[in-house]
Amino acid sequence: ASRTTLSDREYLTGSWEGERDYLIGNGIRINSTLIGDLFANMGGGIEQETVFLDNWELALSMNLQPLLGWKGAHVNGSLLQNNGQLLTSSVGDLQTANNIEAVQTIRIYELWIEQVLFKNKLSILGGVYDINSEFDYIDSATLFINSSQGMGAALATSGLVGPPTFPATGLATRVKVKPAPQFYIQAAATDAIPGLYHVDWRLNNKGFFYIAEIGLL
Repeated sequence: ASRTTLSDREYLTGSWEGERDYLIGNGIRINSTLIGDLFANMGGGIEQETVFLDNWELALSMNLQPLLGWKGAHVNGSLLQNNGQLLTSSVGDLQTANNIEAVQTIRIYELWIEQVLFKNKLSILGGVYDINSEFDYIDSATLFINSSQGMGAALATSGLVGPPTFPATGLATRVKVKPAPQFYIQAAATDAIPGLYHVDWRLNNKGFFYIAEIGLL
Protein backbone atom coordinates (compact mmCIF):
# COMPACT_ATOMS: atom_id res chain seq x y z
CA ALA A 1 0.00 0.00 0.00
CA SER A 2 1.19 3.50 -0.75
CA ARG A 3 2.35 5.66 2.14
CA THR A 4 0.27 8.70 3.05
CA THR A 5 2.16 11.99 2.86
CA LEU A 6 1.47 15.09 4.95
CA SER A 7 -0.17 16.80 1.98
CA ASP A 8 -2.60 13.88 1.62
CA ARG A 9 -3.75 13.96 5.22
CA GLU A 10 -6.99 15.59 6.30
CA TYR A 11 -5.35 16.26 9.69
CA LEU A 12 -1.67 17.00 10.29
CA THR A 13 -1.35 14.37 13.03
CA GLY A 14 -3.21 11.73 11.04
CA SER A 15 -5.91 9.41 12.34
CA TRP A 16 -4.09 8.41 15.58
CA GLU A 17 -4.12 4.75 14.51
CA GLY A 18 -7.89 4.93 14.02
CA GLU A 19 -8.61 6.53 17.41
CA ARG A 20 -9.58 9.87 15.86
CA ASP A 21 -12.18 8.22 13.62
CA TYR A 22 -13.52 6.30 16.63
CA LEU A 23 -13.92 9.53 18.62
CA ILE A 24 -15.59 11.33 15.72
CA GLY A 25 -17.99 8.42 15.31
CA ASN A 26 -18.94 8.88 18.96
CA GLY A 27 -19.48 12.61 18.64
CA ILE A 28 -16.11 13.85 19.93
CA ARG A 29 -13.80 16.13 17.94
CA ILE A 30 -10.42 17.42 19.16
CA ASN A 31 -8.64 20.10 17.16
CA SER A 32 -5.56 22.23 17.66
CA THR A 33 -4.75 25.33 15.60
CA LEU A 34 -1.60 27.46 15.66
CA ILE A 35 -1.34 30.80 13.85
CA GLY A 36 1.88 32.82 13.71
CA ASP A 37 2.29 36.26 12.15
CA LEU A 38 5.59 38.16 11.69
CA PHE A 39 5.08 41.90 11.18
CA ALA A 40 7.30 44.97 10.95
CA ASN A 41 6.35 48.62 11.06
CA MET A 42 8.83 50.01 8.51
CA GLY A 43 7.89 53.67 8.79
CA GLY A 44 5.54 56.13 10.45
CA GLY A 45 3.38 55.32 13.42
CA ILE A 46 4.81 55.40 16.94
CA GLU A 47 7.82 53.12 16.70
CA GLN A 48 9.59 51.08 14.03
CA GLU A 49 9.89 47.51 15.25
CA THR A 50 9.31 43.89 14.29
CA VAL A 51 6.95 41.66 16.27
CA PHE A 52 5.90 38.02 16.13
CA LEU A 53 2.34 37.25 17.18
CA ASP A 54 1.01 33.78 17.89
CA ASN A 55 -2.39 32.34 18.64
CA TRP A 56 -2.75 28.72 19.72
CA GLU A 57 -6.14 27.13 20.31
CA LEU A 58 -6.99 23.67 21.62
CA ALA A 59 -10.66 22.86 21.07
CA LEU A 60 -12.98 20.03 22.10
CA SER A 61 -16.53 19.61 20.79
CA MET A 62 -18.98 16.91 21.79
CA ASN A 63 -22.30 15.82 20.33
CA LEU A 64 -24.11 14.39 23.33
CA GLN A 65 -26.55 12.24 21.35
CA PRO A 66 -24.13 9.42 20.46
CA LEU A 67 -22.39 9.84 23.82
CA LEU A 68 -25.34 10.00 26.22
CA GLY A 69 -28.44 9.69 24.06
CA TRP A 70 -29.14 13.40 24.69
CA LYS A 71 -30.72 14.54 21.44
CA GLY A 72 -29.88 18.02 20.18
CA ALA A 73 -27.27 18.80 22.85
CA HIS A 74 -23.74 19.95 22.08
CA VAL A 75 -20.80 20.96 24.28
CA ASN A 76 -17.93 23.08 23.08
CA GLY A 77 -14.75 24.03 24.94
CA SER A 78 -11.46 25.62 23.97
CA LEU A 79 -8.24 26.94 25.48
CA LEU A 80 -6.35 29.92 24.08
CA GLN A 81 -2.68 30.92 24.37
CA ASN A 82 -1.09 34.14 23.11
CA ASN A 83 2.45 35.49 23.49
CA GLY A 84 1.31 39.07 24.14
CA GLN A 85 3.18 40.78 21.31
CA LEU A 86 1.29 43.82 19.97
CA LEU A 87 1.58 45.42 16.55
CA THR A 88 -0.90 48.15 17.49
CA SER A 89 1.48 49.61 20.10
CA SER A 90 3.99 50.49 17.39
CA VAL A 91 1.52 51.42 14.65
CA GLY A 92 -0.82 53.52 16.80
CA ASP A 93 -4.05 52.69 14.99
CA LEU A 94 -7.53 53.13 16.44
CA GLN A 95 -8.50 49.50 15.87
CA THR A 96 -6.35 46.45 16.44
CA ALA A 97 -3.87 46.12 13.59
CA ASN A 98 -3.78 42.33 13.72
CA ASN A 99 -6.78 40.18 14.59
CA ILE A 100 -4.81 37.76 16.82
CA GLU A 101 -3.39 40.46 19.11
CA ALA A 102 -3.99 39.64 22.76
CA VAL A 103 -2.39 39.92 26.19
CA GLN A 104 0.03 37.19 27.21
CA THR A 105 -2.05 34.49 28.83
CA ILE A 106 -3.42 30.96 28.70
CA ARG A 107 -7.16 31.07 29.27
CA ILE A 108 -10.50 29.40 28.68
CA TYR A 109 -11.76 30.85 25.42
CA GLU A 110 -15.15 29.14 25.16
CA LEU A 111 -16.98 26.63 27.33
CA TRP A 112 -20.67 26.30 26.59
CA ILE A 113 -23.55 23.87 26.15
CA GLU A 114 -26.22 24.27 23.47
CA GLN A 115 -29.62 22.63 23.21
CA VAL A 116 -31.36 22.54 19.82
CA LEU A 117 -35.12 21.92 19.78
CA PHE A 118 -38.08 21.69 17.39
CA LYS A 119 -36.11 20.44 14.37
CA ASN A 120 -33.40 23.12 14.68
CA LYS A 121 -35.92 25.97 14.91
CA LEU A 122 -34.93 26.88 18.48
CA SER A 123 -31.45 26.94 20.01
CA ILE A 124 -30.53 27.83 23.60
CA LEU A 125 -26.89 28.26 24.61
CA GLY A 126 -25.19 29.07 27.90
CA GLY A 127 -21.64 29.35 29.19
CA VAL A 128 -18.42 31.13 28.24
CA TYR A 129 -19.12 32.47 24.78
CA ASP A 130 -17.64 34.65 22.02
CA ILE A 131 -20.50 36.79 20.70
CA ASN A 132 -18.67 37.43 17.42
CA SER A 133 -18.91 33.73 16.61
CA GLU A 134 -22.56 34.41 15.70
CA PHE A 135 -23.30 38.13 16.09
CA ASP A 136 -21.99 40.65 13.54
CA TYR A 137 -20.10 37.76 11.94
CA ILE A 138 -18.84 38.30 8.39
CA ASP A 139 -17.63 35.29 6.38
CA SER A 140 -15.27 37.39 4.26
CA ALA A 141 -13.52 38.66 7.41
CA THR A 142 -11.74 35.31 7.74
CA LEU A 143 -9.73 36.20 4.63
CA PHE A 144 -8.13 39.26 6.25
CA ILE A 145 -5.86 39.83 9.24
CA ASN A 146 -6.85 43.42 10.06
CA SER A 147 -9.57 43.57 12.70
CA SER A 148 -11.39 46.32 10.79
CA GLN A 149 -12.62 43.63 8.39
CA GLY A 150 -14.42 41.81 11.20
CA MET A 151 -16.71 43.13 13.91
CA GLY A 152 -17.89 46.68 13.24
CA ALA A 153 -15.93 49.44 14.98
CA ALA A 154 -18.98 50.84 16.78
CA LEU A 155 -19.69 47.47 18.40
CA ALA A 156 -16.04 46.49 18.94
CA THR A 157 -15.27 49.66 20.92
CA SER A 158 -18.45 49.70 23.00
CA GLY A 159 -18.33 49.39 26.77
CA LEU A 160 -15.27 49.73 29.02
CA VAL A 161 -13.21 46.96 27.41
CA GLY A 162 -15.37 46.09 24.41
CA PRO A 163 -17.93 43.27 24.14
CA PRO A 164 -17.09 39.68 25.15
CA THR A 165 -15.23 38.49 22.06
CA PHE A 166 -11.68 37.46 21.18
CA PRO A 167 -9.59 37.35 23.26
CA ALA A 168 -11.70 38.33 26.29
CA THR A 169 -14.83 36.19 26.29
CA GLY A 170 -17.33 36.02 29.13
CA LEU A 171 -20.35 34.29 30.61
CA ALA A 172 -23.41 34.52 28.39
CA THR A 173 -26.74 33.06 27.42
CA ARG A 174 -28.01 33.11 23.86
CA VAL A 175 -31.38 32.25 22.29
CA LYS A 176 -31.80 31.75 18.54
CA VAL A 177 -35.07 31.22 16.68
CA LYS A 178 -35.05 30.07 13.06
CA PRO A 179 -38.67 29.85 11.84
CA ALA A 180 -37.54 29.41 8.23
CA PRO A 181 -34.28 28.16 6.68
CA GLN A 182 -33.49 31.64 5.31
CA PHE A 183 -34.47 33.70 8.38
CA TYR A 184 -33.34 33.89 12.02
CA ILE A 185 -33.69 36.04 15.13
CA GLN A 186 -31.14 35.78 17.93
CA ALA A 187 -30.43 37.62 21.17
CA ALA A 188 -27.86 37.29 23.94
CA ALA A 189 -27.12 38.63 27.42
CA THR A 190 -23.46 38.56 28.45
CA ASP A 191 -21.01 39.80 31.04
CA ALA A 192 -20.57 43.55 30.44
CA ILE A 193 -16.90 43.59 31.50
CA PRO A 194 -15.20 40.31 30.52
CA GLY A 195 -11.95 39.37 32.24
CA LEU A 196 -8.90 40.38 30.22
CA TYR A 197 -6.53 37.63 31.39
CA HIS A 198 -9.01 34.96 32.43
CA VAL A 199 -12.74 34.31 32.63
CA ASP A 200 -14.42 36.36 35.33
CA TRP A 201 -16.97 33.98 36.83
CA ARG A 202 -18.63 36.75 38.87
CA LEU A 203 -21.60 38.62 37.44
CA ASN A 204 -22.43 40.91 40.35
CA ASN A 205 -22.06 44.71 40.21
CA LYS A 206 -20.82 44.78 36.63
CA GLY A 207 -23.99 44.88 34.61
CA PHE A 208 -24.85 43.05 31.41
CA PHE A 209 -24.23 43.51 27.72
CA TYR A 210 -27.30 42.87 25.57
CA ILE A 211 -27.31 42.25 21.82
CA ALA A 212 -29.91 41.14 19.26
CA GLU A 213 -29.72 40.40 15.56
CA ILE A 214 -32.10 39.59 12.71
CA GLY A 215 -30.68 37.88 9.64
CA LEU A 216 -31.61 36.72 6.15
CA LEU A 217 -29.56 33.88 4.70
